[in-house]
Parts: sequence; structure tokens; C-alpha cells
Amino acid sequence: MCRSDLKRSLAAILAVASAVAACGARAGTAGVIPYACPGGIPHVLLAFDPAAGRVGYGAFDGGSRPGESVAETAAREMLEETRCAFGTPTAAELAGKTPSDFGGVSSYVAEVPFLSGRDIAEHPCEAALERVDWLWVRLSDLKTALRSGGPHPEVTVASGTRRIALWRGAAGSLRQAVSDGLLPDGLCRAGGQEGS
Repeated sequence: MCRSDLKRSLAAILAVASAVAACGARAGTAGVIPYACPGGIPHVLLAFDPAAGRVGYGAFDGGSRPGESVAETAAREMLEETRCAFGTPTAAELAGKTPSDFGGVSSYVAEVPFLSGRDIAEHPCEAALERVDWLWVRLSDLKTALRSGGPHPEVTVASGTRRIALWRGAAGSLRQAVSDGLLPDGLCRAGGQEGS
């Protein structure tokens, strides 16, 4: 390989690394986009993430621990970031599904029971408090907000009382999951996720 080819290859590698870093992704990051079907209408659970570089609403994800599979990381992060309020999804339940990938973040979609934000906040849990203000948004409203194309789309919460802004990486992961067909309009038909 000549010197100019080596420089071009190095430049390409650095460009990819910069793009991943700009998205705030870490190697081994995984999570869950949880949904519920109250009244047969798909709702997605989001929570506020106060971490620097995020400061907005999103689904639930985080970095892997040594030896964890992608499904194990996703299930653990979901459990921790929802105050241990949900016993599902387990790593075994996620292992048979194909996650969406955006900037190095693997996102699974999984059905959970419909719990109020208050029930989640008050659930006893030993995990560090990383998220607050758990809210449900209608999938149709979320898709409308994601189509806006902005880096921090705003979506109306299901109660209709206010609008919330997604943080950039969360918006990207949610857009990718929609694009990959993991959040179809008929999500609540036939008792669960289509295409899983």
C-alpha cells in the first residue's frame, strides 16, 4: 500500500470514528424502545435524560458491561432506567429479535405493561436514578414529530397536557427503528410487535 492510499484509509477511519462520536454512541450501547397498547392504541414510553449532551426525552439505553451480550445490555438498561418497574423484556426475550442500529446503538422494541409515570417513579429499585419524568406518547404522534426532520423534535404527551423535546441521539434511534419497520402502525394488532 502506498503512502497516499494509507492516508486516505486513515482519513476514512477517522471520519467514521468522528461520526460515531458525534452521535454520542459508545461501542456496545444497547437499549429498549418500550411500547404498550392501552385500548389497542400503541403508546411509546419515554423519559427525561438529564445527562450532559442529552438533556431531553428518549427511550432507554446505555453501555455494556464486560461479557454482556447486546440483548443482556438492553434488558439491564431497560430495567435500571425504568426504576425496575417492568419485569420484561428479559435478555432471553430480546435474544430472538433483531434490533435496529443507529450510530452504534442497538435498539430493541418490546411490549410492556402500561404503567403510569408515577408508578414507575415510585417503584423501589436499587439502580442509580438516571432518568426522570416517565411519559407515554402515542406512536402516531411520535412518528409525526420524527418526520419534522429537526434534531430535537417535539411530541405531545398522551395526556395532551404538554409537548416534550427529544434529544438528538434518541430522535435518531427512534427514526431508525421506524425506518427498519420495528414501530409499524399496526404495532398493537394481534397482541404484539409485527415482524418479531
